[in-house]
Amino acid sequence: MGAKFLCCLPLRLGVLVISFIQFVVTGAVAGFLWWILYYADSHNRMSALRMQLLNPILSFLIQVSELTSKMKASLLVAGIVYTAVAIISLTGFVGALMKRLGGIKAYLWVLGAALGFQIGTAVFTLISYYRYRGSSGKDCNVKDANLGTIDICEAYARVPQGAMIASVIVPILVQAYACYVVTAYGNRLIQKKAQHSSMAMNSNPPYTSVAPTEETYPLSQPNVIYPYSDSANSFGVKGQPHDGSNHV
Repeated sequence: MGAKFLCCLPLRLGVLVISFIQFVVTGAVAGFLWWILYYADSHNRMSALRMQLLNPILSFLIQVSELTSKMKASLLVAGIVYTAVAIISLTGFVGALMKRLGGIKAYLWVLGAALGFQIGTAVFTLISYYRYRGSSGKDCNVKDANLGTIDICEAYARVPQGAMIASVIVPILVQAYACYVVTAYGNRLIQKKAQHSSMAMNSNPPYTSVAPTEETYPLSQPNVIYPYSDSANSFGVKGQPHDGSNHV
């Protein structure tokens, strides 16, 4: 029995669902990042008094308009990455829809890169968590422009170990399962392509010569052996004398 998506669904449906969800999510994130960059370039800073009077959403927009050049560069890189992932996710969706192996391979490459990035991020997060959790000192103090000084050691201490481990392990398992589904579907497309190639070769076998038959010879050159053409049965040859008796 072949691999299935969620134990009972076709692999093609799994690839369609995974690629579509990833396209929507990454496309929304990319659009939000590009909008932040556009808003930061097209709006000026508002006064602090007006910021206090307006609602939190507009307060966030004011903070967006105060982005530094380094923050804008980081957002630009992130926007490019998310846009590329969204486009390739759409390619994977179309590849699964049209059963194109090229689109599936490109989408699988993106999933593998994302899985590697998630594993690296998870390792770094867990190392930082167990390094600063329960510690104290200058290394725990991190300055933030809006929130002031933050004690990250105390912040880590408030997070349960189970919640931290689950928050980094579960996304990796989900991403690994997505890689498994897309890989299995790609292998199935390769097998189907090989089967179609072998069937095409069997339906058109190479030419083999056929032994000639009596019907293939022309009338002027017959290949039929005449029964009385040999010397023993030819006309006029005398055999043993007949004694006139009938032998049964």
